[in-house]
Amino acid sequence: MAVVSYHLRSQDGGSLFQITTGKVSEVELGARSPGLETLSLVGLDPFTGGLPIFVPMNKFSILGRGPEELSVSRDRIVFLLPQDIPADSAYIDRLVALKGMGFGIAFECADDPYGAAPLLTLADYFMVDISKNHQSSLLAGLRANFPSMEFIAAGIGTKAEFDHYAKDAFSLFEGRFYTQPVTRGLTSITPLPANAARLRDMANDEDFDLSAAAGLIARDASLSISLLRLVNSSAHAARAGSIEQATEMLGRAELRRWAAAMAAPVTGASGHSEIAKLALVRARMAENLAPLFKLGAQAPGLYMAGLLSVVDMILEMPMERALREVPAAQNIQDALVDKKGELYDVLALIYAYETADWPGVAFILIKYDIGAGALYDAFIETLFWYSDLMAAGKTPAQTAPES
Repeated sequence: MAVVSYHLRSQDGGSLFQITTGKVSEVELGARSPGLETLSLVGLDPFTGGLPIFVPMNKFSILGRGPEELSVSRDRIVFLLPQDIPADSAYIDRLVALKGMGFGIAFECADDPYGAAPLLTLADYFMVDISKNHQSSLLAGLRANFPSMEFIAAGIGTKAEFDHYAKDAFSLFEGRFYTQPVTRGLTSITPLPANAARLRDMANDEDFDLSAAAGLIARDASLSISLLRLVNSSAHAARAGSIEQATEMLGRAELRRWAAAMAAPVTGASGHSEIAKLALVRARMAENLAPLFKLGAQAPGLYMAGLLSVVDMILEMPMERALREVPAAQNIQDALVDKKGELYDVLALIYAYETADWPGVAFILIKYDIGAGALYDAFIETLFWYSDLMAAGKTPAQTAPES
């Protein structure tokens, strides 16, 4: 399995992110696309790293000027349209125009998909929600009538469901199962070469700054987890509450030796993998949310909790056992293992937000009196931060223009 695209989810039309200032008509509100607005603000790279992205639209927003106003690569955007798009000339002409601009088109499965046959001739993808009963004969007929269209099984929640529907001629799969990246042990993530080289050069200075080294390590998921495992195997064997604490526990001499080893040439996946991305995005998001939960003093611990929230997937073992390999302070263990304590609700909000669990998001925002705009701002800053991080982590060879 490999990630081939992303699905940008947004709450459209609900009270949580609805416009609350000025008089806005139902049509004007419907013509807004939160997904397009977010893409216009931050671009594509913070989301996808070069892969296509599915953007939900409705019957109003698809007719609006939003697509024309995008300044991103159109061939990387697929508009995902709902069942209620009318199969009339206005929509047919609009989809023809969008296809001509380079956009892709996808449709959600309707109760009577053949009623939208004129539109389906323009579709690149057809998304079927597996939680709803579908007839194999219906799908077989659609495949026969629209042979160039790819079929997506949506709502995959488990590996067993993936195995079942992979036999049903679906070529692409989407669902909560894929919010947890598939890994094959710690070797699945390696440091970004530029980060490892910078750390080695920094540590070669006799009196290098441990805080500066900790800052660099914390921006690389592989370096962070490797450091924490080393601390666990050293004579200190204590629980660190932050990456900075871990570097202080290790000391300059041992950190210098470790940095030299981490900068050695490696083979395998780069640090910019799905698992590394998820770790860093959760870490920064948790840090950004700390003041909103009145936990500003706990920001370093929240960053580390977000970073370690995927350590069970990386080490392929239960979280409780993984945190014996990678030591963490008790409040971080409480949040990650027992799902309790003052740090846990921050992580719970992140988990709900990344899976588009809007009722779960709303519950936590109301509980802590946090505005939806503040949450959105924290998310956008996280995307910018991650994009800048990846740009800074590239080697000169990676950033040099093609000749």
